[in-house]
Amino acid sequence: MTEIVAPEVGKGAIEVLYTDTIAYVVTRVSQSGKICWVKRVKVSDTPDGVTNPGEPLPCNIYNGILDQPYGDEIRVTLTKRNRWERNGSRFVFGKSYRMVDYRF
Repeated sequence: MTEIVAPEVGKGAIEVLYTDTIAYVVTRVSQSGKICWVKRVKVSDTPDGVTNPGEPLPCNIYNGILDQPYGDEIRVTLTKRNRWERNGSRFVFGKSYRMVDYRF
């Protein structure tokens, strides 16, 4: 089983949308550590390389945060299944990149 990384203010987060991801940064964490708030960040439009080497076709990863967080804060909670989620979307902390899979 994958280890769950706790959110830390100022660190990256990604929202997993089936095959794509959206980059965020953590802005606040509750005292209990079971709720956090994130904001989107803009990332570079130039792909850094290929990910998923086991896949038949590559996905593009866009790294390099270009701008400060923008937009509304999004509330993310730790569920009873020990997953960070918001409205069914899963979040992973400790990373911040945008991935686009053009196969779909």
